[in-house]
Amino acid sequence: MADSMRLQIADAAKAVLESASVTVNSVARTKPVGLSVHRFPNRPLDSDDLPAIVVFFLESPQPRYEAADTADRVLRLVCEHRTTVAAGTPPDDAVDPLINWAVLALLSDETLGGLASKIDEGPTMWESVEAGQRFSRARTVFDITHVTLRNDPEAQP
Repeated sequence: MADSMRLQIADAAKAVLESASVTVNSVARTKPVGLSVHRFPNRPLDSDDLPAIVVFFLESPQPRYEAADTADRVLRLVCEHRTTVAAGTPPDDAVDPLINWAVLALLSDETLGGLASKIDEGPTMWESVEAGQRFSRARTVFDITHVTLRNDPEAQP
């Protein structure tokens, strides 16, 4: 059995977030130094390889079915940005470059190589924690629209 479009999109998102650079508005942008990207959201923040972006799914809206036996689907993908915070640095200053990278990388090709039709950036939720040292974490939600056959979540029309 082939991977669903959901898994193909998650793999493509992870790959673009891991790339060394992307071009946006004719300007090359580079990935933050030392950034790791993975799909294991339950890894404890204080034992993660930071800085990191964790990619995972949230509840997605119901598909919209079209007359042509296709389904317009939205995959709600979360990028959780994690980093340590140096003494004297505001937590939002520490995590902001990771948020910017996720937006730049994912929106540099809104089709993710032909898998999606568009990507919309949603809300970002911020959180700072202290567990022996200071950490900053933020979650940005991306709605990734893609089309599959109505009866086959693995196949594009």
